[in-house]
Amino acid sequence: TGRTLLLAKTASYINVQGDWIYFVNYTDGNKISKVKIDGSEETVVSEDKADWLTVDGNWVYYSNLSDGNTLYRVKIDGSEKVKLNDKPSKFINISDGWVYYVGTTIVYSNNVQSIEEGIYKIRVDGTEETLVKIPNSI
Repeated sequence: TGRTLLLAKTASYINVQGDWIYFVNYTDGNKISKVKIDGSEETVVSEDKADWLTVDGNWVYYSNLSDGNTLYRVKIDGSEKVKLNDKPSKFINISDGWVYYVGTTIVYSNNVQSIEEGIYKIRVDGTEETLVKIPNSI
């Protein structure tokens, strides 16, 4: 059939970078993991509970479920973990030094709480967070 089982695990957000496959390992509590493309050398990159993972160069960007779904990055070797923002973030994408994502903000008006989502961008170092589009104008 031409198919080869590399890992018998439930995985998501699969990213191939060089000789490695990066993924969220649902079987192991949503940890960020990597495995060689031949199925060898499975390694945990981060113990954080992660979602919405994407890899760009030497960095893994993800929504940290252990910290309110906020945006983080960590080097592909597991070092230099950095929190990039303070809002729940999903649908993460990287382009030209910017991280684009859908961010959630809680808004209070007349003592009523509502949730607004918008498309945001932030520099890969966590600076210059900018609202690109609000929901009713998408």
